[in-house]
Amino acid sequence: LTFANDGRTFYSCSDDGLVKSWKVYPGGNEDWATPHGPISTYRSTQNGSLKNIDYHRSQPQFATAGDTSVDIWDPERNAPIQSFTDHWGTTGDTSTVVRYNPAERNLLGQCSMDRGIGLFDTRSGSALQKTVLQMRSNCLEW
Repeated sequence: LTFANDGRTFYSCSDDGLVKSWKVYPGGNEDWATPHGPISTYRSTQNGSLKNIDYHRSQPQFATAGDTSVDIWDPERNAPIQSFTDHWGTTGDTSTVVRYNPAERNLLGQCSMDRGIGLFDTRSGSALQKTVLQMRSNCLEW
């Protein structure tokens, strides 16, 4: 789960490859209550399952980590606005964690099943660097 920067919406991702957006009931105002289900549903054509999701701190966009790619989404669109596939020259490299950097806001970090930690520049749409560790990482925090 990740919360949008408006504080009223949160997003979930799952192994079925779906991202769903939900409204949060902020207390005292029943107009914002979620009516028994998601507000929107998104599906990537490239991903099998989605492992992780993170929302950008200042822009209306979120990133997902999945079986074959790291995708960047705009909540107003049904398809990713940017995809990083085969970013390190290996196919089928599953990304397990994705995180936006809070200070360098165009920098995106990623952990993968092959013990790698990678960095992406969302401005240029390019993979910057990957480091392979001795043990696999299952979390990434800045």
